[in-house]
Amino acid sequence: MEELHRVIAIDFDGTLCENKWPEIGAPIIEVIEAAKREKANGSQLILLTMREGRLLDEALMACKQWGLTFDAVNDNTKEWKVAYGNNPRKIGATEYWDDRAVNTITSKAFELSCKSAFHFFCPSGNPNECSTYDDYGDGCCYRCRMNYFVQQAQNELSKIQRGESKN
Repeated sequence: MEELHRVIAIDFDGTLCENKWPEIGAPIIEVIEAAKREKANGSQLILLTMREGRLLDEALMACKQWGLTFDAVNDNTKEWKVAYGNNPRKIGATEYWDDRAVNTITSKAFELSCKSAFHFFCPSGNPNECSTYDDYGDGCCYRCRMNYFVQQAQNELSKIQRGESKN
């Protein structure tokens, strides 16, 4: 397969502009300029937003006024569709720029909260002996990480069902 362009999926509210949904917030110039530099350097940009209809049209107009254009909107790039022979619901990208994103590998808060938790969820009782051992710098295996994430998701779902979640 020929090397594909770098693709960056960028959220609108809270990332390209202050989150004033449904209105358009003030532009976040640093992010807009970084996106424009990436596009000038050959990256493909996707606007990835929950906005639809008139609200999406307003977001696209604001981006145009800020000098920012996209190769796709809430869709995969043509290049990736052709290369992979499909167009899945999940938008494929090399990077995702989103104000609500958490990088679970590099986040300090994640690292501090998970180091001991991963070991607790290890099915073998010793992450260093797991068949899926992969050291990310904290001696935790893939299986331990996945078990931890499943438990966290179940905890959040329980909070939502009890009406305790803020989201």
